[in-house]
Amino acid sequence: MTWTRSEVQYGIIQKLCLHAIKYGPIPKHVAFIMDGNRRFADSKMLKKSDGHLHGFTKLSETLQWCRDIGIEEVSIFTFKDDICIRVIGNLALLPAKVQSLAAQLMLVTRNHSKSILNICMAYNSRNDITNAMEIVRLGVKEGKIIPSDITQELLSKCLYTRLSKPLDLLIRTSGELRLSDFLTWQPLINSKRMMNNKLNNIHNDDSMNNNFILNRIHSNENEAYQQRINSFLDYLDQTFWQNMTSLATSF
Repeated sequence: MTWTRSEVQYGIIQKLCLHAIKYGPIPKHVAFIMDGNRRFADSKMLKKSDGHLHGFTKLSETLQWCRDIGIEEVSIFTFKDDICIRVIGNLALLPAKVQSLAAQLMLVTRNHSKSILNICMAYNSRNDITNAMEIVRLGVKEGKIIPSDITQELLSKCLYTRLSKPLDLLIRTSGELRLSDFLTWQPLINSKRMMNNKLNNIHNDDSMNNNFILNRIHSNENEAYQQRINSFLDYLDQTFWQNMTSLATSF
């Protein structure tokens, strides 16, 4: 399976930069807020649909750059459903047919671990955090965990993004300085980057020039605590995939 529609052709300088950047630390997980399609269309006196088409082409190129650099996981904040491996968000807000198709796609691709693409649909951080808190509350109520088990790390593992690696870098095209309620909980210390280019004007040089900062949280837990947490998270995984199986066959 490929992330992209066609291979990107690199120039000599770009190939050298691509080769050089691989000698440094490479992030495992990068998120993009794709923005600027309509403004690009207005600036070129194009139809808005043409702006979105150009944006999708540039998105495809961006995914190719990420893959060639060696980035294993990419999250895209968008409302399109053209490509995805994981659909992250409140799926209950989507039409029944879209829910079923999303579940089918996740089930079919769940074992594809070389490259992971997250598509965030019907997503916002407030809902993500609220949902995670409800999961934790029910876990305590049902006796799967105890109140003293509740930590920032546990809450992070109950988010929609809990199957993902820690977020290393967040990029928003178009120069906007707001996060639009996207991935505001996930660790982002020194990892946000706002780009002045609209999505359609983004180049692979922009990706290569980003500073890749790795952030990892380590903690030492006692054995009993860890057993409870692992059991609880295994339960969440089983429940999630059972729900996806049910959704996939519901339409």
